[in-house]
Amino acid sequence: MITSKTDKELYSIPTMVFESGSIGYMERLFLAQLIIIANAQHIIETGSFKGQTTIFLSQLLKQNNMEGKIYSFDLPDVVESIRKNEPYFQTADNVSFIGGSLPQTLHEHLDRNRHNPLDFAIVDSEHTYRQVKVELNTIHPFLKPGAYVFCHDYRESDEKYQGVVSAVDEFAAERRYSILPLAGKMVWGAAVLRKKCE
Repeated sequence: MITSKTDKELYSIPTMVFESGSIGYMERLFLAQLIIIANAQHIIETGSFKGQTTIFLSQLLKQNNMEGKIYSFDLPDVVESIRKNEPYFQTADNVSFIGGSLPQTLHEHLDRNRHNPLDFAIVDSEHTYRQVKVELNTIHPFLKPGAYVFCHDYRESDEKYQGVVSAVDEFAAERRYSILPLAGKMVWGAAVLRKKCE
C-alpha cells in the first residue's frame, strides 16, 4: 500500500481550455503522461490549428521544469494567424512555429537538427491516407528508439477518417512499431505508436 509520494512523483497538469477541432481533454491527459514518461526534449507537432494543444504542451513543460522545446508545423497563413491572435506565444520561449508545406518543412527541420533526435511527435495535420503516411515516414528515421508518436483522429468507426486509420496501421506494420488505439465515448480517437527499442 502506498501511503506517501515523493516530490518526483508529483506532476502539474496545465488548465485545459476546450477548442472545437482541437485535441480533447482525455487525449491531452494521455499526451501529458507520455511526454513526462519520455522526458521529451525535442517535440514536433504537425497541424497547429489555433495553437491550443501547443499552449497546453508549452505550459506542461514549463510547470514541470522540463527543458523541452516544441516545433509546430502548419501552412504560413495558419502560423501567421496564431502569432497574431494568440498573445501566449509572444513570450513562450519553448515554442517555434514553422510555416510552409508539409512534409518539406518537417524534413528540413529534422535534417538540420539530426544531432538532436526526436523524442515525441504529434501527427495531426491533413487527415488523409497519403499525408499521414508521408509524415510518419518522414519522422521515422529521426525518432529515437522507444520514442512515441501520437496520431490524432485515428477513428476506426468513423468512415471519414479511414485514411488515417489505414495509414497508421500500415506504417506500424511496415516499421514494426507498437500501436495502441485510443477510442471510446470519452475520447475522440487517436493512436499512440512507439518506435522499437534497438
